[in-house]
This record gives sequence, C-alpha cells and structure tokens, in this order.
Amino acid sequence: MPQHRFVDYDRVLRQVVVDECGLVDLPLITGMDFGHTDPMLVLPYGAQAENDCDRQRFSIVERAVAA
Repeated sequence: MPQHRFVDYDRVLRQVVVDECGLVDLPLITGMDFGHTDPMLVLPYGAQAENDCDRQRFSIVERAVAA
C-alpha cells in the first residue's frame, strides 16, 4: 500500500491551533505514525509520557502494561 503524507500537515495543524485556540507556544507532536495511519504505532492509553521539546524527543516513561 503506498504511503502518502500531506506535505503541509504540520504547518496547517500549527495554524489551526494558533487561530482557533490562540496557543502560540503549545508543543505539538507531528510526523509520527500513530492514529489512523499505515504503518500504525500504538500509544498506550494512560501511560505516563514525556515530551522533551529541547531535544525533540517523545518518550513513554513507565510500563504500558502490568505484569
């Protein structure tokens, strides 16, 4: 299956957040294959995560499932 990405997605998303919410400095995560994409990464619901904007790194910082 061919993979396509709307090339202006990041710019459009940022503009919507600014225009509709007035959030100029809100950190956004884009360009990751989660949600309705192919391939699709899974983000565990309820797990603690960290978004390090300075290093441009997103990390899940706890176990996603209990043993």
